[in-house]
Amino acid sequence: MLYSWALAVVAWVYLAQTAMRLSKASPLRMLALGAGAGVPVLANFVHIVVIPNGPDPTPLLIGFSAVLIRFAVIESGLALYLPIARADVLEQVEVGVLVADLEGRVVDANRAARGLTRTLDPHADRATLLDAARNRSDVVVEVRTFPLRSSVAEVGSAALLEDRSEGRRTEQRLQLAARLEALGFLTAGIATK
Repeated sequence: MLYSWALAVVAWVYLAQTAMRLSKASPLRMLALGAGAGVPVLANFVHIVVIPNGPDPTPLLIGFSAVLIRFAVIESGLALYLPIARADVLEQVEVGVLVADLEGRVVDANRAARGLTRTLDPHADRATLLDAARNRSDVVVEVRTFPLRSSVAEVGSAALLEDRSEGRRTEQRLQLAARLEALGFLTAGIATK
């Protein structure tokens, strides 16, 4: 019982700290979040310690708590300010991202990586997918790999794949322009002699 109360209080404190950090948090929203998280715990405490023989109001107040939290998060518009998930961000990045486990099996690949590797199986072998990207004839794919580490050990690897086709075409145009310029100087030099 004390353990569950302690967990609820810790969660309430964490929720209050998070709500305080929000720059758009109104006092009414803060009150709704605080009451939504704290009222069921307080009711359970009163039922067990103060009035142990009376009816338990906790289940009823959990429903009331859900309504308050819905008001604080959804109805007040707070949900619009919540950051989108990392997976959503990675899916929209135009640089391909492959994440593989220690055995080299790809465990995650964003949209750009799937397009650059032209794979139907996004969880194939990392080396196979990277070779497929490097060996494409229609685009130039730059691949950078690096290990992924936790605080204890290496847990896998990641690869960034970037389409460098436009840069390669620009480089080829510059080389051609430099050759034409050199040829122009050479012919101008011959014509003056």
